[in-house]
Amino acid sequence: MEIMQFEKARQDALNADDPFKALDAFNQQAGDYGLNCDTFGDLLFGTSEKRLAACNTRDRAIREMVLRAIEKGSAPALVFLFEPHKKSPEVYPESLGSDEAKKLAEKLVEMAEKSPADSNKDTALLMRAEAVLQSGYYVHQNSLRAADLYVRAWLAGDKYAAYKLAEVYRFLKDYRRANS
Repeated sequence: MEIMQFEKARQDALNADDPFKALDAFNQQAGDYGLNCDTFGDLLFGTSEKRLAACNTRDRAIREMVLRAIEKGSAPALVFLFEPHKKSPEVYPESLGSDEAKKLAEKLVEMAEKSPADSNKDTALLMRAEAVLQSGYYVHQNSLRAADLYVRAWLAGDKYAAYKLAEVYRFLKDYRRANS
């Protein structure tokens, strides 16, 4: 019964317009199947094969939802993908291969440059695309395009964007702008 509930929740999330935005609903509907797998008891005594299989199934399902959302053009899923810090599920651009990571990074930047950036909800997209542009990972490093995205994020209400913009200007050795 538990696996059937999990599978129905999985299919519902995968069929959603944006599977990434459906992750919360999936986690509520999927029940406890494959949940809470990294407990202290597991560390001390190990995890049973059945429980480990359930945990791996849930991890693969969530990863599949993130990737399906990216295929469908979900901006929040792309932002999540390029978030470099520890996260769950552990889906990082490098795990998709170099060519796919480059293609998705270009898509992220393109979406950011086309976004209206008229509200705080758009700033995550702008900030993540800027970080990709400024770092030069996956796309050609371009500080001027990165600065433009930071300005737009700042104008949309992200206060941290001003700090990041100053960093870009320092990188460009434009100290007059960096210190304004």
